Order: sequence, then C-alpha cells, then structure tokens
Amino acid sequence: MKPCKKCGGIDRYKNGQCKVCKKASAKKYRQDNREKAIIYRQDNREKMSTYSKKYRQDNREKMSVYQKEYYQANSEKIKAREKTHYQNNREKARAYRQANLEKISTYSKKYRQDNREKAIIYRQDNRGKKRAYYQANSEKIKARQKAYCQNNRDKIKIRRVTYYQANREKISAYGKKYRQANPEKMSIKRHRRQARKAKVLSLPYNFLSICKRYGNICLDCKRSDLPLTKDHVIPYSRGGSDTEDNIQPLCGICNSRKGDHHTTDFRPDVGREVVTQLMFEFEKI
Repeated sequence: MKPCKKCGGIDRYKNGQCKVCKKASAKKYRQDNREKAIIYRQDNREKMSTYSKKYRQDNREKMSVYQKEYYQANSEKIKAREKTHYQNNREKARAYRQANLEKISTYSKKYRQDNREKAIIYRQDNRGKKRAYYQANSEKIKARQKAYCQNNRDKIKIRRVTYYQANREKISAYGKKYRQANPEKMSIKRHRRQARKAKVLSLPYNFLSICKRYGNICLDCKRSDLPLTKDHVIPYSRGGSDTEDNIQPLCGICNSRKGDHHTTDFRPDVGREVVTQLMFEFEKI
C-alpha cells in the first residue's frame, strides 16, 4: 500500500481514503461549522437520537470495547473534563436530580440488579481507594452529612419509616441474627442505655475479661456451669456506676436474688475500692 502524499500515513479506509487526513479534515470542518452543527442538531434532535440509539444497539460490543480503550487512554482528561463540567453546571445537575428522582432511582436499581457481579468486583478493587478518600476528607464528609440530616430531617424520617414497613421481616431477621452473633455488644448497649436513663456514669469495659480474671465462675455460688451475668456491686438505684470497678460476675439466679437490695461485694480482691475516684467526680458534678 502506497503512503499518503499529504501526511505519509499508510492506514486507509476501504474506499482508499487516508485515515489521518480524513480525521484532520473532519475535525477542521467541525471547527469551521460549529454554529451550523448546533442548529442542525437542534432541528433534528429526534432523528439523531433514534439513529444513535439504533447504532448503539446494533454495535453494542464494538462500542463497549472502543469506550473502554478510549477511557483507559484518556482517563485523566475525561475526569478533568467531567469535574469542570459538574462545577460549571452544579445547580443545573441538582435541579435535574430533584425533578427526576423516581426515574434515577428506578434506573439505578435496575442497573445494580443487572450488574450485581460487576458492582461487587468494582467495590473489592476500589475498597482501599474509597477508604483512603474517606480518611483524607473525613471532616468534610461528616460536615456534609450533618448538614444534610439537619436540613432533611422530615424527609429522612419518612424514608426510614417507608423502608421499615416495606422490609419489616428482613430487618427483623437481620436484627435477630445480629443479636445472637453479638451477645456481648448487645449487653453493653443495653447497660449503657440503662445507665443513661438512671443518669449515672458509664465507661466502656470488657465483661469477658472480668469473668476470665475470676476464673469464669459465679462469685456467690462458685458454680461454673451456669451463664454469667453482669452484677453492679452498688446498684443504679443507690448511686452505682456502670464501670469496670463496679462490676462482678454472677449467675442469673444469684444476680436476681441480690437485685438492688444490698451492696455485697463477692470479689476476693483485698482492699479493693468499689467506688473509684471517677465516681466521686461524677457525684460532685
């Protein structure tokens, strides 16, 4: 094949035209006739849309390969252009989303269902990238989320209620499974809620390590074949706190028998102070 006389290229179309020269000519024509092209697109929008849609359907695999190759070769350029376009049209994009919420939601849901495996692979490949972005912009993200919650409180409430009503069985099953798999976490959560309600001091501690310290036995009846529960040496009703130095492991029977009737300390530690300086400070406040 003879090289082109103008540019010296050897790549040609089937009709014999030089690809390099043809692309350069087309680019020059578009630049010289930009206004004319805009008017033509406005006058023939439906015709062009129908043709483009049909072409994409008939050449789906070809378009996919081309777009992927083009994006890989021009990823930085595309990202910069999209960022600039979004910054210049932020209000327009926001107005479009608000006007087409149902349409966007339906399309997103359908896309996730049709591309579930693809989405899983994408999340796995970009997990570190997402985490790094959050760490670098955590304050900004939290401020944005807080502002959104404050400005859309009623909207969020309605959305949560609607979701709960539509997925009540699913949420209930998930909650039951989580509680069974995390009894220690649920116990901590319950005791913290009770402490807040009683308006007493509450600090994090590990009940399993406390049980291990005393040999995993009930300190009252000395049995090791019964499940252990948290007993507050000084009950909430007598000003006790939900802290490690006010916790002793008792079985359910001994804990129920003790209740809040007395403040017997069954722990064998000699000279142990049940109420620490933290509790005194809390009582002074």
